[in-house]
Amino acid sequence: MTDAAPIVKSLLEDHARIDALLSRLANEAQGEVRPKIETTWDALERALLRHLDEEEVYLFPELAKERPEDAARLASDHARFRHALGEIGIALELHAVRSEVIDALARDLRAHAAQEDVALYRWAAASEAPGPRAFVSRMQRRLAA
Repeated sequence: MTDAAPIVKSLLEDHARIDALLSRLANEAQGEVRPKIETTWDALERALLRHLDEEEVYLFPELAKERPEDAARLASDHARFRHALGEIGIALELHAVRSEVIDALARDLRAHAAQEDVALYRWAAASEAPGPRAFVSRMQRRLAA
């Protein structure tokens, strides 16, 4: 068993960074500051996709074996977030992005983060399965860096 506190803290900080990028993007979308909005978008897209990918590769397969309903619900959320990223990306390319759409994604991500804290992160930190253990090791290396 691994001490959950540092891993959970790191994951929640990851959510806070993504939330901050979403807020910045929404503010920039109101002013249509092109070079800034594109830089923020690139950072947001990379951060969120990395976060989703890591959870899906390292955590969801084992979670699905032990708690299939939680895994299915979280995976469904991830699919919605990927779709929303695609829609926002297209809107940015067309110079038609609306801050309300970004704000809605931010709200959904906040609700999802609260669910993950309970249904995924604490489980992963305590799990002895190979996927979660590899994920916890990655998070420990990230914390040490």
